[in-house]
Amino acid sequence: MKVLYIANLNLHVKGGLFKATFERISRMKERVDSTCIINNNFYDSTTITAVKKLLRMNDIRNRKPDKSHYKNIEITNANYKRTVFFYLKRLLHLKSTENGMIDYYAERYKKELESTDLIHAHFGWTNGYIAYRLSQIFDKPYFITLHGSDVNKVWKHNISRLVEAMEQADACFFVSKRLLKQAKALGYSGKNSVITYNGVDTALFEQQTMQKHKRVGFIGSMKKIKGADFLPDIFHKIHQADRDVSFTVIGDGPLRAEVEKNIAQMDIDCELLGLVDYDEIPEIMKTIDVLVVPSRNEGLPLVILEANAMNIPVVGTSSGGIPEAIGFEENIIPFDEQLPENMARRVNALLDDASQTSKYRDRVVDKFDWDKIVAIELKEYKKAYKSV
Repeated sequence: MKVLYIANLNLHVKGGLFKATFERISRMKERVDSTCIINNNFYDSTTITAVKKLLRMNDIRNRKPDKSHYKNIEITNANYKRTVFFYLKRLLHLKSTENGMIDYYAERYKKELESTDLIHAHFGWTNGYIAYRLSQIFDKPYFITLHGSDVNKVWKHNISRLVEAMEQADACFFVSKRLLKQAKALGYSGKNSVITYNGVDTALFEQQTMQKHKRVGFIGSMKKIKGADFLPDIFHKIHQADRDVSFTVIGDGPLRAEVEKNIAQMDIDCELLGLVDYDEIPEIMKTIDVLVVPSRNEGLPLVILEANAMNIPVVGTSSGGIPEAIGFEENIIPFDEQLPENMARRVNALLDDASQTSKYRDRVVDKFDWDKIVAIELKEYKKAYKSV
């Protein structure tokens, strides 16, 4: 069986989406005959680059090498050029933007698409829609994995086409039950839905001996949707209750400067590490006693499972798939005006708890094992493959 993947794999920012996508593809690679991974990346034309530099914009996209490698996978970078006309079409909500991308794929990867047995898109819009259209052109079964923001942050004018792509897929994999519920709110029937939670490499994130460093951590993008703006207030309230607590913040994003400025004004011990390579995260986690996840919305945060695999408790909001990831009601905080105070109170209670327990890791090993998750996806692949 040959599988062609359409994904968003940014080797420079190995966040939750990268990790969840890579782990699924990497493990599936060992179970099928061959894989072809196309990274649906963009790069800015010379004109667009010049304009962005003039406007001092920091989101300039450069062309990537045609091929990239990470661990056991080879990534083919699509390198779709964003021109002035591309941005005009997007501004005017013209469908020709996506049509141009689909034509580009169909022409450039014709050989790969003709020889593959099925197509699997990671991320709903636009990857899932591209997979849908390519499946029509090349008469191939296709699958979509929905990760989070591809459902809860999709633009209104794209919803109908995303739902159409989801309905026609052989199966849609959702990383949480909550995300499936959100997709149904968009008009998706759910008839072909399958829950495949994100998993954890429990050998990499191994159980730690409880040392009680009294250190609280945050690991994630410094964005409003991740609740990064709540961190200074949460940390302040934790520190008010216990002056011996220190903090670690890992992540980058638009709120980083503001958050770091506010934290710097407080009399607290806080490491602000910025963006850290994913492979370094397990060692840093060893110094953390409690992780906070104050997000406004999430699919199924891998960082929660990774912390729990090391037996580190996580206190998070009641938003999105966070409760499914945390699993323990006492560590789930309602998302309301009292969030900073209530989250701080629960964190302090966990820091003061001297009991030894393996309940966090035990749950992860039982429910979020990558091999079990990939086996579910492979079963769906085989159904579609046999019906062709």
